Amino acid sequence: MWLKLVASEDREKLIGIASQLRQLGAKVELREVVEWEKEERFVISGKLSELKKHKGREVSERALEWERRIEILREILSKGELSYEEFIEKFLSKEDSRRYESFKKLLNGEFEDLADQTEDMLKVKLLLDELEYFLHQNRFEIGEIIRGELPEDPEISIFSDTPIEGGKKIVLIDYFPVFELLVDT
Repeated sequence: MWLKLVASEDREKLIGIASQLRQLGAKVELREVVEWEKEERFVISGKLSELKKHKGREVSERALEWERRIEILREILSKGELSYEEFIEKFLSKEDSRRYESFKKLLNGEFEDLADQTEDMLKVKLLLDELEYFLHQNRFEIGEIIRGELPEDPEISIFSDTPIEGGKKIVLIDYFPVFELLVDT
């Protein structure tokens, strides 16, 4: 009978463990399986001017947040084409400089308050996902260089964990490989 000893996304680590177990005489097997996670979210999309007038408080507040972000984007993009890295750095430093500095420290291996830095990193990741979606939505070309022009009244999308009046429910499914180390008992 096979017993699952451990599962991990790190295949090389499991190969090392399997090798050590084999040297001890154990019969082991490494299998690749696909794990998945499901997340339900809600979204409403439309012109910035329309969503600022939405009845729902969360939507109108988030639209105002996007209005501020769009002003930052207008300022950054007024200087012409930028590399992707330079664009992201300028945007993040203006959007939330404290969180951006924490994120930079973490990327450079400077660990201070890991719990706060991890939270900052997750918030920066969510912000970057929303920003990239916004850029695609408004027909920007995203590559090594950011190309495009912001419309006068850009399209925005507001995502939420709770239902939004007039919005849609979306289901996000994330697939990823996981390796299992099994031992014959």
